[in-house]
Formats: sequence, structure tokens, C-alpha cells
Amino acid sequence: MPNFDFRAFLVGMAAAVVCSAPGFAAAQVPVEILALSPNVRGLGADAAAGWRIADLGGSEGETLDGTNSYGIHAADFDRDGDLDLVVAFQSGGEKTPDGDREYGMVYWLENLAAGPDSGLAFRIHLLDDRQVTPKDSVVVRRTAGGNTAVVVPCYLSGETVIYETSDGGDWRKTRLWSKVLELPVRAVVADIDGDNLDDVVVTSISRSGDKVGWFRQKNGESDSWEAVPIRVDLPPLIGVDAGDVDLDGDMDLLCASEHASRPFLLINADGKGTEWKRDSIRVSSADSVRRWVGRFSEKPVSQVHARFADLDADGDLDCVETSLRNGYMAWRENPGTGMDWKFHQIAGGLGHAYSFDVGDVDRDGRLDIVAPSDGGDGVYVFRNVRGDGALWEATRLGDGAGLNWPNIVRLADLDGDGYDDVMSTDWGTRAVVWINPLAPAAVD
Repeated sequence: MPNFDFRAFLVGMAAAVVCSAPGFAAAQVPVEILALSPNVRGLGADAAAGWRIADLGGSEGETLDGTNSYGIHAADFDRDGDLDLVVAFQSGGEKTPDGDREYGMVYWLENLAAGPDSGLAFRIHLLDDRQVTPKDSVVVRRTAGGNTAVVVPCYLSGETVIYETSDGGDWRKTRLWSKVLELPVRAVVADIDGDNLDDVVVTSISRSGDKVGWFRQKNGESDSWEAVPIRVDLPPLIGVDAGDVDLDGDMDLLCASEHASRPFLLINADGKGTEWKRDSIRVSSADSVRRWVGRFSEKPVSQVHARFADLDADGDLDCVETSLRNGYMAWRENPGTGMDWKFHQIAGGLGHAYSFDVGDVDRDGRLDIVAPSDGGDGVYVFRNVRGDGALWEATRLGDGAGLNWPNIVRLADLDGDGYDDVMSTDWGTRAVVWINPLAPAAVD
């Protein structure tokens, strides 16, 4: 058995979050966002004007049951030209045979919208009610069988599950196992070995075994996935992303750990995913980072999620990060010269900032960030005003959504109007979408 009790970790974290749930003072808009981050503007009374909420639980078909909603992702699963959703809940189903826990629930939400002016409408289909602890999901867009698939790490069962479909009608469930990768919690899809097929990278929060590994999709063998270990000494990990950070034409990895003060780079040394070089993303201003975080958190600096993104539009990949323990969002600028990276604060006092997304929300050619604050504050849209990551405009989405502790945020154009909408799940029971109201006339 793994020697790290992740359930105890969640209970402790939930206890801390409850103290900042709606009804407590911390549920108000945190003043730290403005007071500690002078490079952020906005959050006026009408900042969220026009954003409309669609409650996914009110869709047609099956009831969207479950607790601890922990995954949401969009893709055109039925190949009809619009984006559908897959939503996962860690629990809420029947008791497992040993009675220790409840099964999780995984749903496919078929998009029924007839166009941008018709409004969002979904039909709920139950995909799986016999899976232990399904968590956040990612999409495989190029399987060897030519289908679309959803990858869901399931930490307490020790497996990573793939749900594959050709048209949304029939779904096939495949379980991926690694003997050395316990408690899988997070996945990212990328072509690690350069064979033009999506592979799956998975992180582990276990203190024993490997902390990250990947599953190779074998070309021409639709049912065959091979577990490939990444033999690099790392602490327990949660966040992971893939991108060509050293600009050599292959996929490298970015990993985040609550047990480390900075994210890690794993460089794909041979371009095939069999030789890796570890490097930390160090910043020259480490002391100032600790002083800044110390203004709103007594805990040591750490990250829980990290993403590659070219926030300053200089042609290389920077690192965007959130911290569950410290409650902040920031980014580290890639110097592109082997020197220390530069730390840029975006917002502190976010109250358990967790899994975020990056995209061009207002279609102005600049990368924006959407992040949850799961202390009951809601979800924040940070618009990259100048395109260099130096000035941000914040919009808070939250009132009326009924979210207790928003945790997973994703961007996708669900209504087909060309603008990404904001999807969010909840440590509680909810899954919602905010419809993006931005139009060309509203863009700076």
C-alpha cells in the first residue's frame, strides 16, 4: 500500500476550505488581489456584466449525480461539429464491494445547441458508475484507431482510465496500469515519442514509486498502450504540462509539487521519451517571492499546478503557476538563455487557487488566464491587457453560480460563437459554464 494517505490530505484541505466557504468573511472578494498586485486592475461592480451561467445539472437525459466534481473537458465526441463535455465526480455512486468508499461517476454531455443564438443545451449520458475516484480529465484527439478519447486518472484505484468513442454512441473503457506509478492524479496528452500519436503523461502524489511516467500509444495497435517510466528523482507531483521548452522539436514536461518551492522541467533528452534531464525553474528573485507570498500566507512557497504558455509573446514558453497552499497565481518568464527565470506576480489571496486554464478569452491575440479560488470566491478571468504579461484586467465570476469550492477550470467555445466560454467544476456537487459575452466591439 502507498504510504501517503491522500484521503486524509483531502479531509484536511476540505476543513481549511470550509472556513472560507460562503458565509465567512473570506468569501468576499479578497482585497489582496488589488493591494498586493498593482499590475492587476478591474473587479468593479459591473466587471462580470454580460457573463451568463448555464447549470449543467439542469440538462436533459440522465441526472448529473455525484459529489466532488473533479473533471471537465470538451471535445466533439459525436463528430457533429460542436463541442460536447465529459464531467467526472470522485464519488456519489454506490458503495464499492469492500464498503470503504463510493464509486465515482463519469458522464458524457451531448451538445444539442443549434447555433450561437440558440443557447446551450445538453443531453446527459452516464458513461461509468463503477470507477473508483475518477479525477481531472484530458482528451486524446489522435488514437491509433482514429477515435477521440478521454483520459481520467483514478488515484485510489492506481489506474488511468481511457474512455474511447468513434461517434459518441458506443464507448470503450481501457485501464492503463504502471507497476511503479501509484496514486495517479493528473494527466496531460502529448506526442512524447514523435510518432504523430497522442501519448499520456501521468503524475503521482505518492511518496513511494515513480512520481511521473507516460503511456505510449503503439502505432497501428488500437488496444495497445505501453507504460514507460521516467526515472527521475522527484517529490510527489500533481500538476503537469507538455511543450517544447528548449525549442529542439520534441515535447518536454513541466511538473509542479506542493513539496517544492519551484516547478520542475523534465527535458526530453533523446526526443523519444526514454531519456530525461531534470532541471528546476529557478528565479533570481527567490527572496522577494517568499516575502510577497508571506504577506498573505504563513506556509512555504509551493505550487500545485503549472502550465506552459508564451505570455509575453517572445516565442518561447513561460511557466504559469497556481498554489493551493498559498493561494496565488503568478508566472515565470523564460529568459531563453539558460539564465534564471524572472518571477511575475499576478494575484495573491486567491484562497486555494487550483487548476486553471490559459487561452485567448477576448480574441485579441493575447493569452489570458482563468483561475478558480475555491474558498467560495468564484472564478477569475485575468485578461492580458498589453500582451506582455505586465498588466492584467481581472473579472470575477461567481455570484449566482452556486459553487462552493470551484476547483477545475477549462476554456472551450461551447456555443460556437468563436469565443471561449468558461467551464468549472466544484469540490461540492456542481458543474457550470459561464457564457462569454465578449464581442469585437468590447475588445480593447
